[in-house]
Amino acid sequence: MDTSEPNAGGVVDAISELSDLRFKYPSLFKSIPGLNNETFKLAENHPDLFLRIMKKISLGLNNKEDNIVEAEVDLRKIDLEHFRNGFNFTSIESKLLSNVKDYIIRVVEGSEKFADAEGKTISKWVNTEPEDLELENITWAGVVSLQRRVILKRADHEYTLQERSILFAAVAIGAIVAIFPISACIHRYGSRTSFTVVGIVTATATALCPLAASFGFVPLVIMRMLQGFGYAACMPVIGSVTSVWASLAENGLFSGALTSFIQLGPVITMPMSGVLCVSSGGWQSVFYVHAAITFLLITLWWILYRDSPSDSIFVTAKELTVIQDGKSSTPKKRNEAEKLPIRQICMTPSAWAVWIAAIGNMYSVQMVVVFAPTYLNQVLNFHIVSAGFAAALPTLLQFVIKIIAGISSDKIGSLGETTKVRVFNSVAFVGMGLFLVLLAVLPPSKPMVALACLIGSTTILGFNTGGFFKSATLIGRQYSHFINANVQVIMCMAMLTVPFIVFWLTPNGSASEWRWVFLLHAGLLFITNAVFCAIGQGVAAKFTYSSAQDGAIKELLQPFNILRTRFV
Repeated sequence: MDTSEPNAGGVVDAISELSDLRFKYPSLFKSIPGLNNETFKLAENHPDLFLRIMKKISLGLNNKEDNIVEAEVDLRKIDLEHFRNGFNFTSIESKLLSNVKDYIIRVVEGSEKFADAEGKTISKWVNTEPEDLELENITWAGVVSLQRRVILKRADHEYTLQERSILFAAVAIGAIVAIFPISACIHRYGSRTSFTVVGIVTATATALCPLAASFGFVPLVIMRMLQGFGYAACMPVIGSVTSVWASLAENGLFSGALTSFIQLGPVITMPMSGVLCVSSGGWQSVFYVHAAITFLLITLWWILYRDSPSDSIFVTAKELTVIQDGKSSTPKKRNEAEKLPIRQICMTPSAWAVWIAAIGNMYSVQMVVVFAPTYLNQVLNFHIVSAGFAAALPTLLQFVIKIIAGISSDKIGSLGETTKVRVFNSVAFVGMGLFLVLLAVLPPSKPMVALACLIGSTTILGFNTGGFFKSATLIGRQYSHFINANVQVIMCMAMLTVPFIVFWLTPNGSASEWRWVFLLHAGLLFITNAVFCAIGQGVAAKFTYSSAQDGAIKELLQPFNILRTRFV
């Protein structure tokens, strides 16, 4: 400990005069052990000198003459054996005790900073006052025994289990309500304007959540539903951006990169929210910081993004040719937007293949992402902190696999697009299903093997980037935002229903009950993948051809129709 403490000056001066006696005082300001054998001998053989030194120590701590040890105290009448291991704080003058408490608090706070810098863990003292400490004793080596009073503050807003469930469900409900209106806005006004408006609404709702909570439960539910608007826009915007900006040879890369928000979002926001909650800003800062980040990102989106590559100053003529190669030669302008062919899309088998595959994917993802920590803790007996980190690992690995799978799907030229989307989807779904079956049959006595299967099941699902996700943009082209809007609906429905399914199947949280959860989702993956492989496609569907293109084709074929009529 630093000897340059302001109240330690008198102590240091006193001891420096007696350095030849090798006296070492209690380590309140130094890390050197205190009452060694030489010091103890000094106290026994020269009590007067020892008393003068202790006076200096007390004076240095209190910085007041009237608080020093009384002169009439005779150490020869004190049994010094009681002080060999330290001394008790109960008989120390109150001012001295207060100074010691202040010093201890400063030391702990300073140690927190050093521990953070060294990457070590130390219990943090938040807003600790001297009156919160009850000192018991101190050894001559400077080890202090104390009790710290911790006041458990009631939460600013307390909610029942049912109310908390409603708050979580409000986001999904808001998303379901907004999905199709947002999809229609994207079709009519473009992704740039639509997503900007949605982003502003979401950021504003996030910033207003603390204020809404102060007004009551219902206002907070409304703000949570408005937050769901941003979630509703994600998949439709991904479909629109991919269809417009990705060349036909880069659909996999775009799908993998853009859909990775599912993995990266929780990994980034959860730790950041934890840090903000214990900061001086409190839980309210979680909402304010996320709102500020959303405003910043949506501003960058408005500045940088354009609904057409031809409108961007950053796209060269050569790049524009590459992006538009193989696409419609008559791209519609905003004021020429055609009616969304909803009926034709809903009658297309390949579109249903995407939606059915999405059911297997989203339900399995929700089951693993939301309930993996519960399974690890309840069945495999992982510590709750270890369970949290173990559950986060497969999510990060899945992100890596998604990017690799997306690029690989684009680079493989020996297979047709339809074959590729079926193969990649099968690797993802069948692979995850097999890992879930292994989880179902493994006994809880093999936790590390079960953890490896859990990680493998989530990681391998990343191949879905080259599967139904890529198929959605390949078959939907300019209308892929509508196909992805239905995928978003399925995702939200999974968010709402998976918890009830898992709770219904695992009322006691036993290994035998979890076995049915894994087998159910494995079976769902096998069935939905079989349907996708049967009717899923990787080429543009018929509904993607515009009426202008159909008219041009009919005009070209008109002479042949006339000839055919004459000969018939």
